[in-house]
Amino acid sequence: KAKELGYNCVNLVDRAYDKIAYLQGFNSYKMTDDNLYHLMKKSRIVVGSVYNTGEKAAKVISDELLDIMQDGSIIMDVAIDQGGMTEHSRPTTISDPVIMYKNIKLYCVPNIPSQAANDASQKISESVYPYLCTLIDTGSLDAAIEKSPEFASGVNIKNGSIYHKSLLR
Repeated sequence: KAKELGYNCVNLVDRAYDKIAYLQGFNSYKMTDDNLYHLMKKSRIVVGSVYNTGEKAAKVISDELLDIMQDGSIIMDVAIDQGGMTEHSRPTTISDPVIMYKNIKLYCVPNIPSQAANDASQKISESVYPYLCTLIDTGSLDAAIEKSPEFASGVNIKNGSIYHKSLLR
């Protein structure tokens, strides 16, 4: 979306670099302390979407990293639904969305997709459709789980019991 809005210097960082390396038109980096330091120092807008299935988000942006950012920079903490990615992150509201840390703005509104409900519904439908097809093609939940590890990773409850191990914590 950033590219569509005219931003021409978009950097992507992920621990699993192979997930982002193939994307065209972006600068891609493996998440390392050095890369994160370099990017935070030069970035004016950071969109953080740290997510660990069934766990709180890692606090990957330390006060040291916040302190090197340029005054007036913005961090959009999409990970706020899982606790946020800075020590200062806490859920805010759409009417009062910003937490100030020195001269850095932390945008911490939970459930951001609800602000564009139609688009979010379309995108979730598009992402769920292949899994629905897997379920239909295999004919049963057990067969779909056996056929597709990706499908299996999305199953939380099976036959009334918790199936996804991260929910047992």
